[in-house]
Amino acid sequence: MGGSNTRTAGYQGDLFPKLRRNLVNAFGHFDVNDRFTLFAEGKYAESKVFSVSQPTFDFYLLAQPDNPFMPQAIRDAIVPGAAQAFLEDDTLPDGALVTRDNFDLGINAEDITRKTTRAVLGAKGQISDHARYEVSYTWGRTKSDIIERGNRIENRWFAAVDVVADPDTGQPVCRSSLDPDADPDLAGCVPYNIFGESRPSQAALDFLLTDSLNRSTVTQKVASGSVSGDFGSFLALPGGNIGYAIGAEYRKESSDFRPDALVEQSLTWVGGLQPTRGEFDVKELFAEVNLPILEDHRFAKTFSIGGAVRLSDYDTIGKTTTWKVDSVYAPTRAVSFRGTYAQAVRAPNISELFQPPSADFRFITDPCDITEQNNGSGSRAANCATLLEALGLDPTTFSPLSSPEASVTVEGVTSGNTGLSQETAKTWTAGVVLKPTFLPNFTLTADWYDIRIQDAINVPEPEDVADLCVDQPTLENPFCALVTRDDGSGFIVGFRTRPENVAAFTTAGLDLTTRYSIPTESVGTFDLLLIGGYVHRLTEVATPGAEVVSERRQQYKPRYLATFNATWHRGPLTLNYNVDWQDKTKRFADDVIRGDPDYVDSRYLFAKAKWEHAVQASFDIREKMSVYAGATNLFDEKPEFGVGLYASYPVSAMGRFMYAGFRASF
Repeated sequence: MGGSNTRTAGYQGDLFPKLRRNLVNAFGHFDVNDRFTLFAEGKYAESKVFSVSQPTFDFYLLAQPDNPFMPQAIRDAIVPGAAQAFLEDDTLPDGALVTRDNFDLGINAEDITRKTTRAVLGAKGQISDHARYEVSYTWGRTKSDIIERGNRIENRWFAAVDVVADPDTGQPVCRSSLDPDADPDLAGCVPYNIFGESRPSQAALDFLLTDSLNRSTVTQKVASGSVSGDFGSFLALPGGNIGYAIGAEYRKESSDFRPDALVEQSLTWVGGLQPTRGEFDVKELFAEVNLPILEDHRFAKTFSIGGAVRLSDYDTIGKTTTWKVDSVYAPTRAVSFRGTYAQAVRAPNISELFQPPSADFRFITDPCDITEQNNGSGSRAANCATLLEALGLDPTTFSPLSSPEASVTVEGVTSGNTGLSQETAKTWTAGVVLKPTFLPNFTLTADWYDIRIQDAINVPEPEDVADLCVDQPTLENPFCALVTRDDGSGFIVGFRTRPENVAAFTTAGLDLTTRYSIPTESVGTFDLLLIGGYVHRLTEVATPGAEVVSERRQQYKPRYLATFNATWHRGPLTLNYNVDWQDKTKRFADDVIRGDPDYVDSRYLFAKAKWEHAVQASFDIREKMSVYAGATNLFDEKPEFGVGLYASYPVSAMGRFMYAGFRASF
């Protein structure tokens, strides 16, 4: 311990992974007559992504004194029984415990190839002057090959680092090479020097490393049909004909994951993944109606009411109902009001249900560390005491943050969750649209929204899982089962993340859009667009009975956002300027700061506001043919310092990005 030569940059992996993408789309239709059209779509997409991440690492590898690679100074310093006492294992021989980051083995890499194929066949046309129809069938499939490059074979690694001198030649050999009863898989073992940074031969790397191939397939089939139109004069209102749409749909989705054999048997560094297969289907009926009550009346330029309903039957979660009612009222052309009230239901998708398990490595700050017990809910300290005392530990002295063994990335697994149910939202919106007659080509829309979701589906971060376990009213919650602690030390040694139905999620706020076009005869046309948002409420309740947590403006969730876009056209030339802005946000949750006011210097409580500028110019060479060029993050804004997911916040770490292109239509 205490070494200072680990390259910390190696733990971050790629700033951006290498990516190559090829896409082909085809569309076609054939008009049999003016009431019957056949259409088809085809798509093929292939993407190849290569990324690197941290190297493998080990804690307390036992090197025995007969290891010829061991420096004599270390051999002389070995205290009999020290290793056994430290690891509480009386069966271990004497030796030195070595902890290392294995940069000399190479960093981990992942090579992913995804191929998507999609086809659509359908027909559409007119039944009458007041009714149209459309039927279609869609088939799609995505196949993924995920290769873990340089995945370490664990039993070979431990054999390679257990080195002795050959009694005949005196050369370093694996201890297993001298054991006639050794596992045949260890034949050809190449000794590995774990003292200092080794220079492994290709033979050693070939013996220790393998490329593991995991495969997954996701398939979707959809058959749908609908009829839409109006009832004509047969059923009309003062505002016009009643519009309608009715239809049905059948959808089937399936997912299949097959890990590499060595990975499935937990014989590699990235291992323990199991085959996973799942599927679901859903049958749906839907209907929608629009009732134009009034049109061009005094004090009612427009007044209409609409409604819709969708009945669904999933073979995974059962029957659900989605519905809405809406209305638009415009007393004059210059102003109109609109509103909706709805119940929305979202069933868990194929990924949330059946995503195959995959390895994940994260740094986790233990919420039960003595320095963290006050940085959570009012239940954290008591829950941590209960949890640690059950392991025979003293919660008043528990300090994994001061232990090198606990200050590293933890290996966990992320996967889907077949136990999910649907999330249900009650939503209402109220808005106004202004088009003042004294300001031609000007439009302002403002909509207030209020959304309350029950059983919302959410995927917590590993750190959040550890926190949520002890921040609930009791330890009897779904999050504690997702955290694994060592029975002896109490340290977090594993985690699982998966989608969960949280108890409640609410949000409310304002969306604002302003458009203004200024045409001129001499200097062209100016188009101005301003889009803004204000988050009034953003809360989450992790489990029933837990504290309500306000997330507004906390941990990179801004309260205000705005985008301004200005475009100038004159003849074949178009110039565009865009700026994205959001206000500064808190780096740390309120409960953390509330529990420890000195958690961080006040200068670093907030991450800076976002100001990101972009420009583009385009020129029409002739009709349907143009060239363009531009730049994003024009002034090369730098991201805030941060870790993990927030290393590129509030702007991308890519920096200034310039591009040019050519566009043509035939």
